[in-house]
Amino acid sequence: MGAQAIWARAAVLGCGQTRCKRRRVGVVRRPVRVPSRRAPMPKAAETLEPCEVDEKRVGNLYSKTDILKAMAEYYSDALPKHFEERHLWSYVRIGLCFCACLFGCYAQFVAKWQDRLVLVICVIGYFLFNCIATVLEYAVMKNSVMSLTIDGAPVFLDLDMKSFSKYLILSLRKAKRIATRSTDVATLFDSDGVLCQENAHAEFVKVLEEYRAMGKTKKT
Repeated sequence: MGAQAIWARAAVLGCGQTRCKRRRVGVVRRPVRVPSRRAPMPKAAETLEPCEVDEKRVGNLYSKTDILKAMAEYYSDALPKHFEERHLWSYVRIGLCFCACLFGCYAQFVAKWQDRLVLVICVIGYFLFNCIATVLEYAVMKNSVMSLTIDGAPVFLDLDMKSFSKYLILSLRKAKRIATRSTDVATLFDSDGVLCQENAHAEFVKVLEEYRAMGKTKKT
């Protein structure tokens, strides 16, 4: 009886091993797909959808200042939802003005009239930093409303309007690469002075297409 029990147990163990081998052989391991971590592609001009922001209104349709202010406020609210906004040159200008104010405050509240050399240094420092800020504004920033990152590079958005003119000049500028478009103000505002956001967005899209087309022609 002992020999029969041993043979039966061996048979059971043999069947278990064969079953395990069959199961292992039958298993098919599929490769795990790892999602690619590519950077998001920049949006094409056609895919930019207009963003609804607060209503922009001008008090006087014949005022150049009011029109430029309303357009600047709209683009400052809407465009950062599509493009990254850069503040480098704004910070540089603020820093220069701050340094000029420091020289002026020191000369006004700290320095004494007997310290002629200190007063001269403060006056020179004040006007020097003021002049640098003025040159920066006229040579670099010009009529820019904001700076955007387009195709991985900083680009200035300029708004300008000549005196006694009904055309608004919208530009995208990067060094010598400038795309410009003139638009009749009557197509951007209604009779009540409310900005038509869809038309303003459409004008920006047209300028953006022209700017990117200029970049493609330079590469070729």
